[in-house]
Amino acid sequence: MTAAFQSAVQYKKHTMHNGYLVVAKDGKEYGPLDRDTIQRWYYEGRLDQNSRVYEPGKHKFRLKEVFDLTVWRNPALIDEAAARAKAQPAFIPKTNIIAVPKERTLGMLVAAFLLLALGLVEVLVIASILTQQIDAPRGALFEYTLGAIFDLVLAIGLFRGNQKFRGWGLARAVIGGVLIVLGLVVGNSFGSDWVSACFELLMCGGIAALLAGESPSKVRVWAGAAAVLVAWSGIITADFVSRIIDREQVGSDADSSAFDLFAMRGAPARKRSELDGYRLPVAAFEDDTLGVSMRLPSGWTMLTPDNPIVNMPEATMIDAHERSGCVAMLVVEPKNIQIPSLAGYLGTVLIQSSSREPSMKTLGIDEIRFGGNYGRRARTAWTTAGEEVRGFTTVCEAGGSYYLLTGWSREETWPDAFEEYQVLESAFRIRGTPMPLPAGAGARR
Repeated sequence: MTAAFQSAVQYKKHTMHNGYLVVAKDGKEYGPLDRDTIQRWYYEGRLDQNSRVYEPGKHKFRLKEVFDLTVWRNPALIDEAAARAKAQPAFIPKTNIIAVPKERTLGMLVAAFLLLALGLVEVLVIASILTQQIDAPRGALFEYTLGAIFDLVLAIGLFRGNQKFRGWGLARAVIGGVLIVLGLVVGNSFGSDWVSACFELLMCGGIAALLAGESPSKVRVWAGAAAVLVAWSGIITADFVSRIIDREQVGSDADSSAFDLFAMRGAPARKRSELDGYRLPVAAFEDDTLGVSMRLPSGWTMLTPDNPIVNMPEATMIDAHERSGCVAMLVVEPKNIQIPSLAGYLGTVLIQSSSREPSMKTLGIDEIRFGGNYGRRARTAWTTAGEEVRGFTTVCEAGGSYYLLTGWSREETWPDAFEEYQVLESAFRIRGTPMPLPAGAGARR
């Protein structure tokens, strides 16, 4: 034997207890392999002189830098190795590191599916916010988007068995729990917020139970999964109950607004039940003399002129939307030659209203279509008896008449009230060219 070959033999004896990892021509990494197997693969063409070979945890070298390939290229040895390879069964590597999953635990798999479901739900919430199907506070869209991206990426990493993602999942659970507690303490939240927070903490604990440790027991895995599912059920239930309570609260405020506080008209406080005898069982309003009609939108109720809430004999129609707390009435009056323009008419109405409510201020004027004609809408606000009130006044001109629709509600319910007022506003119709009112008919507010 040559000195180089003896050196290679000694090197083999020194490293035999560990073996080598090699990167074959197919780009995959195999090992640990002994020297004889590496030599045979070289003869069979699975390795070449530039193939990477190294001991686990050590620097990578080229095959020609580790072994004396001049000896391996001996024809006699090559023929002998080829004969042994031909006599052996199908090629089966000792270890294929790429083909074997990277120690994906049952907890990682279950957590992956749960986080995938959570991410998809967050995507649905994002779509609902973008399409305005649900209302969300400022910044919620960013939070849901960030959460959806993180949860979906985390789910993919856990499913593939990447241990780094297991650590990130644990960090998510721990940091999430800490932020929930801090939010409650700093925000001084009570009631339903605490209930939801407890369920959110339970969810974080369930995720942590699934991902903690390299080999969690089946009992711990199923307990963690059950905790997450219970937490989701609790969060959904708490949110549903909270929405019902909020809706009832809004309805209560609306009742108080629509039926107890009409300070603008000087109406005395009334209970809702006292209006039962003043509701008109009609779904539409029509006046052939005035040439107007309106199909009442859902939620709106028409009141009789003698109702105890709004005492306005000159009103052609009085409506109330109980849920939002909006009350509206329609007034039609002949055009006055002293007020030849629509803008002048609206200005006169606002001046007369502010004379009764000195705190009234005009928030804006909108140009719109009203009753099929060009119209103007004024948005106002004032304070009376310690209550903040919002008002909406819309006017248009057709033929020889001015048409005025006005409504109001409490400050806290005005977004819903204004939305319902606009629906009522769009339902108003003027047929053809209305006939001028007889002299003395109607009166200006």
